[in-house]
Amino acid sequence: MVITRKLTVRDISNFVYCPLKAYISMRTEIQQIKTKQMIAGEILHKAFFIKVKHGIATLEREIQSLLNNAPRQMHNSLLRKIKSLTKSKIKIKLPHALIEPTLTSIVHQVTGKPDIVGFAKKPIIIEVKFPTNPIQEPTNSDVVQIIWYYILFSEVYNYQGPVSLLIVYPLQNKLFPIKLTQHAIKYALSVKEKLIATITDMAPLPKVRSRTVSYTHLRAHETSLHLVCRLLLE
Repeated sequence: MVITRKLTVRDISNFVYCPLKAYISMRTEIQQIKTKQMIAGEILHKAFFIKVKHGIATLEREIQSLLNNAPRQMHNSLLRKIKSLTKSKIKIKLPHALIEPTLTSIVHQVTGKPDIVGFAKKPIIIEVKFPTNPIQEPTNSDVVQIIWYYILFSEVYNYQGPVSLLIVYPLQNKLFPIKLTQHAIKYALSVKEKLIATITDMAPLPKVRSRTVSYTHLRAHETSLHLVCRLLLE
């Protein structure tokens, strides 16, 4: 198989999270359904962006507009979460930040949209996460994702100076600075090469690493036919 489009950072992070998920999304016509969790995530991201750029007062005025983007049965749950955002201990104010800018690398043929790119004393790249379960630290896929956004940013802006990388979990009041090292960059680059090898038939079909599969992992493979892809279960 020849890859006819640029890889995305999401493709690469999906490959770290679950090689089969990346394989299925890039090699088949199976479409992942838009779950309630995905809808909630999109709305909570928008709410957080409003808070970062315009402040809590503006977010409170926009709550009903945000809720209108979700099915009515989700309104009460989303309202509680957005209210929690207004009270979150995570204090980030970047009025001139870029929200989901498209960054494209000519060198690596990879494109991506980081959640927030801010410019203070030094550039800051922020990824915002709303997991359903409590977390102790960012996942490997989240770390690889933000490292790749740095790689794209450094090429697009021709910038080699210091930069802050933050993964934020607003509803859990957790913020993790990610250390940028040459080892981390080399690892992120190697993941892309492994992904290309898998997609272009240079490597065998990836297998699920564990005998047990969590419900969350199964939902990640749910398709538009409301079925779990059989590749996960083989």
